[in-house]
Amino acid sequence: MRTHRPARALTAMTAALAAIAIAATSFAWASAASATTARPPAQPTAVAVVDLPGILEGLEEKGRHEANLQAVIQESQAKLDDLTKRLGIIRDDLELLPPDTAEWRAKFGEGLELQQQAEVRSKVLTQTISLQRGDSLRTLFLKIEAGIAKIAERDGYDIVLLDDSTFPLPQQAPDTNMERAILSKTVLYAHESVDITQAVINLLNNEYRAP
Repeated sequence: MRTHRPARALTAMTAALAAIAIAATSFAWASAASATTARPPAQPTAVAVVDLPGILEGLEEKGRHEANLQAVIQESQAKLDDLTKRLGIIRDDLELLPPDTAEWRAKFGEGLELQQQAEVRSKVLTQTISLQRGDSLRTLFLKIEAGIAKIAERDGYDIVLLDDSTFPLPQQAPDTNMERAILSKTVLYAHESVDITQAVINLLNNEYRAP
């Protein structure tokens, strides 16, 4: 009978190890379940929307930027008009001068030079207008962005989105363009109660009027 004691001991040890493993697994599962159930629920997020084109149209400062741009356009256009007038005079002179003479060729060369100057100034004016408009938009947008942040901090909004729910979809567009237009939308519906557009306009106009 003594020869069976090692086998019985080995069996008992195996059973004990299995029980320990089961207990450890149960403890780990219970700990994980406890950690999962102990996670606090997510807090609701306060969301607002703005009509960015509407804000731009409502800003009083935009009028000053447009006035400055018009001044640049008028000054450059006056110079172009002067070149155009001089070109007209040269064309009239060329019609009166005998062709293939030294005087005609000199006048023709003067006209070519003025025409090139007019073309260059026209291109420069177009680029200048585009750059100045870009700078104005950047300046206004940075102020809008700062104003939105102030309103959000004041009224407790966590996220402010650009409301593109009213932006129309293209008509009779290829499927790829239509799909791109649909997928690019970020807001499909927003109640007017979360629209802070007018609050942002009022804040920025008051800051603009302030001395």
